[in-house]
Amino acid sequence: MTGDLHYITRTATNIKAYLERRAKYFPRVDQQVQTVEAWSVDLIRVCAKFRPSLLTSPSSIHRLIPPMCPAESIIARQYTSSHRGLTVKGLKAKSWDDCLTQINYRGAQATVAAYGDRFFSVGLSNGQVMIYHTVSGQLDRSVIHGERVKILIFSGQSKALASSGLRNIRVWDLSTGQQLWCFPTTHQALALNFTGEDECLMAATQGDFVLYWRLSDGIERARIKWEFGAQRDVSVQRQRPPPTNAIFSSDRKLLAVSYRGYPVILYDLESEAFFGECARYGSSSIGKTGAHYPVVSMAFNPNPETNLLIVSYGDGELILYDSWTLEPKHRLPKVNTQTIACSPDGRTLIAGGSFGTLQIFNVDVDGNERVSLIYSINAYNDGIKSLAFSTDSLRFVDIRGSQCQVWEPAVLVRKGFDECDQSEISDPIILVHESVTLVDKETKVDIIAIACHPDGEVIFCGKENGFIVTFLAANGQESGMLYQHAANIAITLLACGSREGVLISADESSRIVIRKIVQSSTGWSASDVLIDQRYSDPVNGILLNSANDRLLVSGNQVDELWTMRGVRVGRRAFSSRQFHSVFAHPLRPETFVVLESTKARVMGWEDLTELSSAEGVRLNKCCDPVFEHSASKLIYRGHNILVGLSKSDRYQSLSRLECWESDDFRADAKQISPLSGFEMLGPGIEHIIAVVATKLLFLDTDLWVCSLDLRSFAANPEAKRRYFIPPDWKNSSSDLLFRLTSKNEFVFAKKHELIIIKRGLDYSESISLAKAQK
Repeated sequence: MTGDLHYITRTATNIKAYLERRAKYFPRVDQQVQTVEAWSVDLIRVCAKFRPSLLTSPSSIHRLIPPMCPAESIIARQYTSSHRGLTVKGLKAKSWDDCLTQINYRGAQATVAAYGDRFFSVGLSNGQVMIYHTVSGQLDRSVIHGERVKILIFSGQSKALASSGLRNIRVWDLSTGQQLWCFPTTHQALALNFTGEDECLMAATQGDFVLYWRLSDGIERARIKWEFGAQRDVSVQRQRPPPTNAIFSSDRKLLAVSYRGYPVILYDLESEAFFGECARYGSSSIGKTGAHYPVVSMAFNPNPETNLLIVSYGDGELILYDSWTLEPKHRLPKVNTQTIACSPDGRTLIAGGSFGTLQIFNVDVDGNERVSLIYSINAYNDGIKSLAFSTDSLRFVDIRGSQCQVWEPAVLVRKGFDECDQSEISDPIILVHESVTLVDKETKVDIIAIACHPDGEVIFCGKENGFIVTFLAANGQESGMLYQHAANIAITLLACGSREGVLISADESSRIVIRKIVQSSTGWSASDVLIDQRYSDPVNGILLNSANDRLLVSGNQVDELWTMRGVRVGRRAFSSRQFHSVFAHPLRPETFVVLESTKARVMGWEDLTELSSAEGVRLNKCCDPVFEHSASKLIYRGHNILVGLSKSDRYQSLSRLECWESDDFRADAKQISPLSGFEMLGPGIEHIIAVVATKLLFLDTDLWVCSLDLRSFAANPEAKRRYFIPPDWKNSSSDLLFRLTSKNEFVFAKKHELIIIKRGLDYSESISLAKAQK
């Protein structure tokens, strides 16, 4: 494999173009033609959505990718078998949605995006700039800007990329990835652009200057101070706040600038003179701060036949101004957007909201200067920070949280005037608004806690609205509600008793409920209430002993031990403590262990008495200042081996793996040491799924489910790659809910969906981890 997916996507694009031309003469009724057309869609979608997995393991196209595709896609219909190979249950989507792919950034926030002819780029909060191919979405290279990236822009021919942060502007050669120039600035840049022939880079800064740098030698060619008003009133100049937004027109003749409490001003870059102001209510307001909501975002329409400046305001209104007459041409209230972007052909406007909603507007460029909502995508909860259109106006990317998403809605494909037949020109085209919700309204409440029943047939799920529901492992479908806490109080923890048929739930108000659960011919139901009381401390953990007659409740400052009737039999308070983990001892059922950052304490289940010495059992761990105050927050028990994953308090993207002999945790032990050879595996592990006997199952940072043998790893540092999860399954704002049932089936909570992966251990591909071990 060459590592290049361009050939596949280019082939699919050529097939689509051929079928479009063919359809002018032959109707698409032939089944073979429909099959080819379906494959032209699926090839593009598969390359975009599963690109990293294809490049990592090209053979995954045969057995792993088809089950991950929507049920009605041609690749799933032809190559997914429920009787052999990987099977995925519980996915709601039956067909491809408008999102081509989602890219997650571990340990950093995505901040800004830009599109060019050959590449698109994403800037990150850690100073990295990621550069991708526009056709395949494949990563081409990354460069280091060195500070939080706030602006990105490509040169006219996509030969160079400019990035800007708080105090530096850098220009990169896209063919080599080398930095061409670095231009330090006294004030933060608000807008960047390249001049017509890419001779210069221009920047509008918060210091009210437009700066020009010549790219042939890096010399500053000009520095122009723009004026706030036509009269150059000195008092007005001194009183005004710093500008908040700025944008260059596509022909680089005008600069639009916004100030808090003032109308948008336009500056003529050719004559270097104040051009005018766009006042919302028609009267000049220079120096009058009363009636102007802050400008949230601005965009010039790049169509040379129009003179439109589109402005979004903090009160939700969107206004189209004529950039020559400065008059408002059209108003649209309650759009409520955080950022807007206009397509290069000028016919489409996209608005991104604070709750993740994307609104697509048709821009009437035939003299009416109006916009009309034609499509909306109700996606996720994260607010949209940046939008960028592809140069053909058929794709766009959005930035939210730690994710970048590439969209290709069919509604963007609309005929232009020169594409219409003469018979169509006189007919009015009515564009009807269509709304697409990527989350099913009936089941859109997210799952935030799960517990698997010991028989592996049912999974109990706690939701954000306080409901505890059951899902069937056979099909991943919700089968009923057991009970609920108070309305809209999120369930945070769930635990299922292995013997007595009890379910324990805790919510964000520290209320703990324990109920008997019974199974009948009609399904599962909750019966007796054993405990229903509020804990005095925020609940961090709940743990049952093996006999199911004791419950340990862990808080920030207090641990308490209860009987299953709610009688407290032990209490341990801490005046000052670090985060700790608690786990039942796998070899000594009468004890459990409290694992802190530097010591362990062996405790008794009878009454919470500490069985180890007052000093505890010292943990001989490597001294790494990054993990100095970090305990193993996630503990997984095998029969003879304990596995802990430590997360750095300062750098959440950094983790460390620790493995311990279970038998070493004895009450009379003075100190114990972890097994050697595992510490450096931590940075490559995203999440630990389970420990089965001596086999560790984990999700790596490339989102592949892997396994390794803990006993033989030191002598033979190999792992087996099993299958992957698509990037859009991962929620950037919460921990993963990923479990293994007693039937060796994997359970994954994807927002409101519960996905069951069957026969996930049947496929394997050996990989060497020798470098990580070193």
